[in-house]
Amino acid sequence: MYICIFKYKDQLDWKKIQYHANKYEMLHQVFCIFNNLNEVYVNFIDDRILKLFHPRNKNYSYFGMSSGSVVPWKSNFLYRLFNQNERITEYRKLNLINWYSDINENYKSPYVVGRRSGKISSEFTQYVEFKDLRNKDIAFKYAFSSDNDNVYISLNINDLASLDNYVFAFFFMYDTLLNTHPQEYKFKWVLFEKRNNKIYTWTVQNLDLNNYDKNTSKETADIISETDLQVIFESKICKKKLLNEIKNENSMLCYNAFIFMKNNNYLFPSSIKFSHPDFPEETEHMGVIRL
Repeated sequence: MYICIFKYKDQLDWKKIQYHANKYEMLHQVFCIFNNLNEVYVNFIDDRILKLFHPRNKNYSYFGMSSGSVVPWKSNFLYRLFNQNERITEYRKLNLINWYSDINENYKSPYVVGRRSGKISSEFTQYVEFKDLRNKDIAFKYAFSSDNDNVYISLNINDLASLDNYVFAFFFMYDTLLNTHPQEYKFKWVLFEKRNNKIYTWTVQNLDLNNYDKNTSKETADIISETDLQVIFESKICKKKLLNEIKNENSMLCYNAFIFMKNNNYLFPSSIKFSHPDFPEETEHMGVIRL
């Protein structure tokens, strides 16, 4: 990009480029890139061009920073460019701040985990629907509950055949703002898969989409209700005391849900429950549960 702009800067029709960047809602992205280029090559993009792409000239909704970035970075671009661990740490902390604040649209209305005395019933009413964006026939409902010791996730599926070529997964963040290094971040994947006419569930910390089946100890999912219309099964998420140890308000826990297509040992993202409306494979918000 530097070479292209350096060579053709005086020949390019910047107003036309600005028009199309606005039309395709990319004005802030171009402005961010130009700002980053100016950090590497001082005053490479002059103010006359920069002003054209400033987010205040946008004709679309944009809720990012005045720098054009959607991430409120504290460190500068050059520092992030050459300090990978520090960049990852800062990015994760900034995400946590967003997810545990009003910026996350689910923060003010978390899923309140219900108490139960025994196994969850088929009449449980707090189910959340999740449909695959690519294949509307692939769908399930899920709910959270707890007893004195554990927190559970329950899945309600109308057609078990929908699990033949898919893996349903949940990602939980057991994280705090006190962490200082990427290796310290705490998270867990809970996965559900149908194999040999049985439903299996297992947990991993790091999900390898290129070999999701490696070194996993799977358990048969506990089917708690089965009729001609639906099957309900569940898995433990964590010990209840773990949520009480998380250092955030009201023992809240961020999560997201995924539908993966499977091909041998490969997983391909098909849908994300809390995703960007225009970029369905990118997470914009996180779900929140609260005890």
